[in-house]
Amino acid sequence: MERASTKASATIDEYLARVSPRFRSQLRGLRRTIRQAAPRATESISYGIPTFKQDDARLIYFSAAKNHVAIHMVRKALLARIVKARLAEIRSKTKRR
Repeated sequence: MERASTKASATIDEYLARVSPRFRSQLRGLRRTIRQAAPRATESISYGIPTFKQDDARLIYFSAAKNHVAIHMVRKALLARIVKARLAEIRSKTKRR
């Protein structure tokens, strides 16, 4: 990751601004996908990388390194519950139309 300074990012927007342009759009797209799949998740920086939490549990992290991007720590049980709830919500909205 290209750092503008040695100060750690305080927000995901700051983190993404410091990521190499080579990976920035991929991580922005991943962020949008996470927000769509888990709209109640909250964003923060934890362990120096973007983190999403839901129901007081860490759901997923992502990061950029010099030559790759990574997704970290997906809690399978929580993720499955969120996906099921989100699909039910989408189906409900579709039926109302």
